[in-house]
This record gives sequence, structure tokens and C-alpha cells, in this order.
Amino acid sequence: MEKAETQYTVIQIKDENIINNIVPVNCHKCFDDSVAEFKKFIDCVKNSKIFGIFDENKNLVSHLFVVDGEYQGSPIKYIFAACTLEKYRKKGRMTALLSYCKQNYDKICLVPASKNLEEFYKKNGFTGRCEIKEIKFHDQESYIHNYLSWGNFEGKEEDYHMVIYNKN
Repeated sequence: MEKAETQYTVIQIKDENIINNIVPVNCHKCFDDSVAEFKKFIDCVKNSKIFGIFDENKNLVSHLFVVDGEYQGSPIKYIFAACTLEKYRKKGRMTALLSYCKQNYDKICLVPASKNLEEFYKKNGFTGRCEIKEIKFHDQESYIHNYLSWGNFEGKEEDYHMVIYNKN
């Protein structure tokens, strides 16, 4: 039996209060990084966009950053801090955010936050692979590469990779 897909409205978040106060707290709830670390990331990637989904009470419950980059001489969008608050997971919100990105961008990459998320991203069309060092970021290149160096799954260098969606 196929699961019915719920429609969610994806919104680009421009409200500075949400960006500077709500987004870092949500990220902290989903990842090991501190609120201060996420605030610094937000300060360093001024040209990024944040897309999100709100619940019926207008609380931000799922979001992701889209950062400009380049891969093999072509533009690419890097998705960072894709997260959904725990009680809202497995209901299609992140799939809706990824679908929105796939409709609007030709090439997208991201680092799955955990090994078990690789299958989720694969189901969503992220089937290519590359190394983080192959991506050139347009904003704060060295800061982003240093920030992302956390990303070894279980400390294994050979597992440190990005997955890519390519519309073409």
C-alpha cells in the first residue's frame, strides 16, 4: 500500500528573528553542534538561503540551508543542516523540502548527517558521490570546509563523502 503524501508549503525564511534565534536552536536539537556554532555558521554564509516548513501553530519544524558552490566547473547548491524536529519526522516534510530544491536547482549535494540517512537521500534521487574537497564554496570557503570537517561517519575517513542529485 502506497503512503499518501501530505502537501506541505515550503517557504524561504527571511525573518531575521527566526534565522538568528529559532533556526540555531532547531539545529542544536537535531545535531551535536551548539547554538553558538550554528549562529557563527549563519553569520559566515550570508548568501545562503534557508527554506522551511511550519506547523499549524506557525512554529518552524523542518528546514535546510542552501549554499552556493561549484563542482567540476559547474554551479552546485550545497544543502546544509537539513533537519526536522523529532516529533515531526517521518511525515514527509524533509522529502517536501528536498523536492522543492530539486525543482529549483539543477545540481545539489549534501553530506548525510548519519550513515542511516544515506538510503533516505538515495530514495530522493541523491545517487552520485563526491568528496567534500571537490566542492568550491562561494561564501567563506575555508570556514565552511573547516566546519564540515566534523563529518566522518564513525570516524572513518573513507566514509566521508557527499551525495549528489543531478537533474540532467
